[in-house]
Amino acid sequence: MRKEAIYAIIAGLALGLIIAFGVWRINLSNKKPNIPTQATPTPTPLSQTGLTIAKPNNDDVLTAASGIISGLASPESWIVVSTDSSDSLFKTNSDGSFTSEVNLTGGINQFVITAVRLGANTTSQTLRLIYSTQLATPEAAPTAASTESAIREKVLQKVEEVLNSPKAYLGTVTDITDTSIQLKSDSGEILQASVDSKNVVVIKTGPKTTAVKFTDIAIGDYIAALGFRNGNHVLNAKRILITSPQKPPNIKVYFGPVKSVNKKEVALEDLKFTTKLTGLKVGDLIIVVGTVDEAGKFSPRKSFLTVPAASPSPSPD
Repeated sequence: MRKEAIYAIIAGLALGLIIAFGVWRINLSNKKPNIPTQATPTPTPLSQTGLTIAKPNNDDVLTAASGIISGLASPESWIVVSTDSSDSLFKTNSDGSFTSEVNLTGGINQFVITAVRLGANTTSQTLRLIYSTQLATPEAAPTAASTESAIREKVLQKVEEVLNSPKAYLGTVTDITDTSIQLKSDSGEILQASVDSKNVVVIKTGPKTTAVKFTDIAIGDYIAALGFRNGNHVLNAKRILITSPQKPPNIKVYFGPVKSVNKKEVALEDLKFTTKLTGLKVGDLIIVVGTVDEAGKFSPRKSFLTVPAASPSPSPD
């Protein structure tokens, strides 16, 4: 082999070793030391109090002056049922279920149902019910024949139950004819109602409630159409209320231990308020219900001392 070829091979090997050594030094200098870091503790977020309203459904029409609200919440929860002017308090059953009887006034009734649990965030839902004694429930269709399957029979019964339950469509009139009314609901949904203009009852509410004609309904009016839905969700309106939009009360509920007591002024963790409750002491658990105005100011209107387990019911102020 010629000397020139040998020298070339040796030079190539030397160059490769030099490059490899340089790469190793660069990697070594860029490698960060493995210094253990101390984890920053993060606060545990409050759990959410569950709340589901089972019955009645929103905008159901009730034909009796009282009704039953039933639902499910987290176990060991307190339930507050509030209207514009009243509040009631009760505790869930051991499985979280609850029922409560509520009183209704003629027309639209707004409820706020709030679930509270110590150490958890509160959860609220609104429920709008319409009270009218003027809707007669249609007779249910015959049940499925015994030769049909049990599942089909139950499905048919459920459909009949829904169709025979009076319902209300509330919203602003966007179109009206002698046989139909189109509404835009508070949420922007388009609702359709069929109507017999010669037989439908139309009531105008206000300081003085009066019966008016169907032709007195105009585009832009806010109405509540009461009747029964068909399978296409078109409401067959039997009674129409010309009214105005109503917002549910802006309710806020506080729940916690008493931090201090100074005569009638009581302090919780985030709230100071006055109460008619007597004999309070530091550490007592209090539920305070109030309203929040447009400026965000909280005005307490009802306070409850949560009772010992042996007591049958809470003591309102």
